[in-house]
Amino acid sequence: MKTGIGTYSWIRMNGVLMILFILSFLLPISIFVNWDSVSAWFQSSDTDDRRFSEAFLVPGKGVHFALEDSNLLNPEEGKGFFMAVWFKIKELPLPGEEIQLVAKYDLYHVSKSGYSLALRRDGDVIYPRVYWRGRNAAGGWYQFSELKDILHAGWVLLAVSVYDGKLGLHTAYLNSGKDPKPLLLGGHEIGSDQLASSGVRLRVGAVAAPYFHGKIGA
Repeated sequence: MKTGIGTYSWIRMNGVLMILFILSFLLPISIFVNWDSVSAWFQSSDTDDRRFSEAFLVPGKGVHFALEDSNLLNPEEGKGFFMAVWFKIKELPLPGEEIQLVAKYDLYHVSKSGYSLALRRDGDVIYPRVYWRGRNAAGGWYQFSELKDILHAGWVLLAVSVYDGKLGLHTAYLNSGKDPKPLLLGGHEIGSDQLASSGVRLRVGAVAAPYFHGKIGA
């Protein structure tokens, strides 16, 4: 497999370590190509929380940190894009509210281009949503299948992939040492001309969100 950009960004703030994984690639990749080795790590003797012992704590609304803009954080023309985030939620948002876990788009630019990963509560159901909007002002918010019982699910993985005009989202749950199984939450045809890059910082946490309490890691 030939890759374009693969980067782990390690950010230390007040002793807290955050790991964000973003990858641009030229050829199709399997999101869970090394899932057997990952599963072995999940089933180690460590408790679930110890595996993410230095995750960024989000105690309430508006709490987030930001990474300065970089080419490593922007999709590249002619390449695919992949982003993975782990989170553990302790309290659900109120009905109708939305949590933006990751956001990198410019609301003040005419195109509003960029991307975001969010959770929205509709009644008693939590839907993951991805914002993907190109510099040509095409695109917007895309909703996927519900996340079930995430309040008691332990750590939850959301993995966003974009390739050849298709936007997909996978999930997996890490709970009490059980072997997590990847699950496809759906996909959308978005077209190959939506380059969702922007010049703003990438924000992680409860970004412009009305309510969130928990931890988030990537």
